[in-house]
Amino acid sequence: MNGPTTVIKNPEDGEEKKFSFDFSYWSHDGSKEGADGYFMADTSHPNGKKFADQKKVYQDLGEGVLKNAWEGFNSTLFAYGQTGSGKSWSIVGYGVNKGVVPQFCENIFKGIDEKRASGDATEYEVVFSMLEIYNEQVRDLLDPKGDKVRGGLRIRQHPKNGFYAEGLKVCPVVSYDDIASKMDEGTTNRTVASTNMNATSSRAHTIVGITFVQKFKNAAGEDTTKSAVINLVDLAGSERADSTGATGDRLKEGAAINQSLSCLGNCIAALADKSSGKNVKVPFRDSVLTKLLKNALGGNSKTIMVSIATARSYANLFASSSQFVAQFLIISKFQNYNGSAYHKRREEKEDDKDDDDESNNNNDDVDDDDDDGDDDDDDDDDDDDDDDDDDDDDDDDDDIYEPALIEYFEHSHHYMVSVGQIAAVSPADINYEESLSTLRYADRAKQIKTTATVNEDPTEKLIRELQEENEKLKAMLGGNIKMEVMQGDDEELSDEELAQLKAQMEEDYNARLADNEKEMEEMKKTFEQKLLEAQTAGGGNRSSEIEQMKKTTAYMYNLNADPFLTGHIINFFDTPAEKIGNGKDEGETELVLYGPGISPKHAIVRMEGDGEKFTLEPGEPNVRLMHNGKAVVDKVELNHNDRVLFGTTQFFAFVHPKQRDASKTPWPEVNFEMAQEEIAANSGFDLSAKTKEDALLQEDVVELMPAVENANSISEDLDKKMKFDLMVVSPEARGELTGRAQVMIRVTNLETKHEWVWSREKFLNRKFVMQEMYQNYLEGEDWELPKEKDPFDEDYNAEFHIGSVKVWLQPLAYR
Repeated sequence: MNGPTTVIKNPEDGEEKKFSFDFSYWSHDGSKEGADGYFMADTSHPNGKKFADQKKVYQDLGEGVLKNAWEGFNSTLFAYGQTGSGKSWSIVGYGVNKGVVPQFCENIFKGIDEKRASGDATEYEVVFSMLEIYNEQVRDLLDPKGDKVRGGLRIRQHPKNGFYAEGLKVCPVVSYDDIASKMDEGTTNRTVASTNMNATSSRAHTIVGITFVQKFKNAAGEDTTKSAVINLVDLAGSERADSTGATGDRLKEGAAINQSLSCLGNCIAALADKSSGKNVKVPFRDSVLTKLLKNALGGNSKTIMVSIATARSYANLFASSSQFVAQFLIISKFQNYNGSAYHKRREEKEDDKDDDDESNNNNDDVDDDDDDGDDDDDDDDDDDDDDDDDDDDDDDDDDIYEPALIEYFEHSHHYMVSVGQIAAVSPADINYEESLSTLRYADRAKQIKTTATVNEDPTEKLIRELQEENEKLKAMLGGNIKMEVMQGDDEELSDEELAQLKAQMEEDYNARLADNEKEMEEMKKTFEQKLLEAQTAGGGNRSSEIEQMKKTTAYMYNLNADPFLTGHIINFFDTPAEKIGNGKDEGETELVLYGPGISPKHAIVRMEGDGEKFTLEPGEPNVRLMHNGKAVVDKVELNHNDRVLFGTTQFFAFVHPKQRDASKTPWPEVNFEMAQEEIAANSGFDLSAKTKEDALLQEDVVELMPAVENANSISEDLDKKMKFDLMVVSPEARGELTGRAQVMIRVTNLETKHEWVWSREKFLNRKFVMQEMYQNYLEGEDWELPKEKDPFDEDYNAEFHIGSVKVWLQPLAYR
């Protein structure tokens, strides 16, 4: 790295590729840990001078987001990278090494306190929301019963505000501690949901929303509302995949879970082309994720993207420590227009329409815009084209608004912004392809242009607009105004299709009516009223009570591949015997777990004496139960830091406070990778990686072993009679002259004894479809799939490589 230039070298042939960005941050080495745990530059290290700590990253990014919030601009912060790559380090951080978001939240409340102390009469409101997108379904993470909502929250569209999740819970907060508590609550609900195995963190997207509202009197003495929405988007893990690994597999794109990231990539590519002047359609409507992120990607938002790639062979090291330090941080600002700033109140502009000098004023505005750059008008045209391309329904939506309001939307002043991106890449040569892909992604995305506007209006005007919209909606629903169904395309539709479309539109209009009524009621409430209602509905917070119990009472906490989800499920053991199962036992089950291989009476934890000794035993024969990587067939003693696996997906660590406190030496930290590796080691795999190839092979084994057990358990529960086994295949056995040994999966039909060999990629693609089937099975829905979509089905006539033999040509020369 040299200034703004980043150079990546191919380890195979030494070819160099150069990428230019606005900033390059070095965080790989050159740091030291302070007494309080904060990582700072180590001036004695050769790279100490260029080490970028958390404060530096926040100064360049977070302060801009904070400034935008105070000025009333929306902002969006993306985080993208492989699972376990360390993307959370720069965005959220750990402990005293706070990332951009915690520092932003602390400073916004600090600013509020300072303004209030100075006698500022402005009213300030901060509200928080948190949702998750998995398999094209939206779940409210602040609703403990959110995972029970069939089909998830509905996505609707408002012409002014864009797409939104209907019924999403928003919680008022008064401090950063409140936000941290809500994030913890949402993460806990996310973790609990993941115990049913389907909503795995690496394949789900999480969106945290913080809305900052300022209410004050403007220069004309009118009550005015200025608002800004700050979104933190944690995208699903971008996993390494060999593009040829699943070639020919009919289910390569079968899992809907892959749709969102693919659509996001398509939107970024289209937006980059559009920003360069090409007339292309941006497919925002192709997925739930891109619908909700439409404003962030191409609309009213100032956006930062964090793309992170790290060395797969070193992921375990990062996961087992608190140092999820992104190894390089690269900042690139997207191209920006020279647009006009928000310099007039919108009401003044509307009032000027009736003045005799209207043409002069309009000409002045046009001249100002032209001076700023013609791109402004071009962008408006592009936006119009985009809306037309996206969906014919956009025009229908416009029809329900008064012409004056439509004209206002089209001609309001815009503030054209520069948009930033962070990319984090690894110096490890085994990660060359991932790092190159990340840099290309960042280079492509920096071309995107967005348009942000100040969200400021007189409060009475906002309420009046909502009332006018509701009157228009009621008139349409009452039949007083014709409801346009498809903008002239209705002649091509059958009567049944027209009826369905009309019913759908009526449902949407009724939903808008309800949303508008709710929004008007919220506007009339004081922030104190909203806060009291939220506290009453939310109940008490037991976090402090739980922390006290942890000091003296034995408990188990969950282990997860995502460190942010580790430790959110806590179960205390303070009775003589506690049963663990899937909740289907006739008796009481103290710890209920979901997922493949969990039996009604799965296990029992017993406490002997006054909590001096604890034991673990199977609740019934032949259950999947492992203790420190070994199968449990009889009673075993539980000691502090022991690892327990229930079924095929539920890892827990045991905490024995009395043993822990009696030890004079600190206990090592337990993590998910440690639990996985000891199972692989006890299964006969050699995990002593001596070469780069061994390290990659070891990671594949550790990754695939639980996945294979998972698939086997699902197969048993669904009675599919298919068996999966790991096998290590040399390049010669695959018919290749060069390469490294690879982990593959042998698939056996237990009825016919037919066998197939699947690649890692083909197996993982199919496993995600298996998980979707199993989730539907658990929820009592129709889970059977047709033969062509069944992930357990394989063509008996399919060809696969059995083996290879070398034929030496020397004997032939003597004949």
